[in-house]
Amino acid sequence: MSVKYQDYYQTLGVSRDASQKEIQSSFRKAARKYHPDVNKSPEAEEKFKHLNDAYEVLKDTEKRKLYDQFGSNWQSGQDTPKTPDANNAYHYSANPNFEGFEFSDFFRGTFGQGFGGNSSYKGEDREADLTITLEEAYNGTLKSIELQVLEEGPNGRLKQARKNYDIKIPKGSLDGKKIRLSGQGSPGIGGGPAGDLYLTLHIAPHENFQVDGADLITQIKISPWEAILGTKVYVPTLNGKVKMNIPPGTQSEQRLRLRGKGIPAKSGLGDLYIVTKILIPKVITSEEKELVEQLAEKSQFNPRTDNKVFA
Repeated sequence: MSVKYQDYYQTLGVSRDASQKEIQSSFRKAARKYHPDVNKSPEAEEKFKHLNDAYEVLKDTEKRKLYDQFGSNWQSGQDTPKTPDANNAYHYSANPNFEGFEFSDFFRGTFGQGFGGNSSYKGEDREADLTITLEEAYNGTLKSIELQVLEEGPNGRLKQARKNYDIKIPKGSLDGKKIRLSGQGSPGIGGGPAGDLYLTLHIAPHENFQVDGADLITQIKISPWEAILGTKVYVPTLNGKVKMNIPPGTQSEQRLRLRGKGIPAKSGLGDLYIVTKILIPKVITSEEKELVEQLAEKSQFNPRTDNKVFA
């Protein structure tokens, strides 16, 4: 009997240059979804058969090379039944009714543990994103969120539901931090343990600060004479304003650092960087204009020749 050609890479949802690990991971995920003991839809059994066909070829280095080279003719167009080998203790016949197919043996060979009867395997891990404020990341907090989950119903079938979680955000959490909730992933099959839920934290934009790892960046506006002569100014931090020294000769866009005023991360206290911005008054009095003219007349400074970058 001839076999209708199928693109095994497309069946498993991977690219042609996918690694063996990617192929295995994609197969396991799809197999759990379409296994006839879990999915009772009419199409699931046929889909599961195609997944198994594709994986049997692509997981084997030599078979994959032949498939990549000859495509549908990799077995000379002959229907080759699969038989058990030392690494895969399952039985499979080519007929679409799965005669002789032992699902429990399949999962023992594929997932390293039994399936069906008194056997079980762990559910899939899940991932979700959680956005918090900078203040919540700095101080720590308790967040209540609601997520859509899969739960096992009274008939043993999986169903969608909404579930509330109370999440403890540790003090000093950084953008991208992952929080693991053990056993809150997808439910296991056959009484197996549920997977885990991983929450990735994202710090929302802040009106006063930019976040760079554990460091914070803010801006302070100063006048030309403050930049020339130096001054003391109050700058914002996440736990109140502090007085800071602006040294004489400060340049516009210069970074000044306050140590330990960033996020108190687990890896250590971050710093606060203050970026100066020199503002020029648009309107000045006649007296101020006279003083500026005197400065211009007496000053030897020329920004076009004294600045080495642009000299």
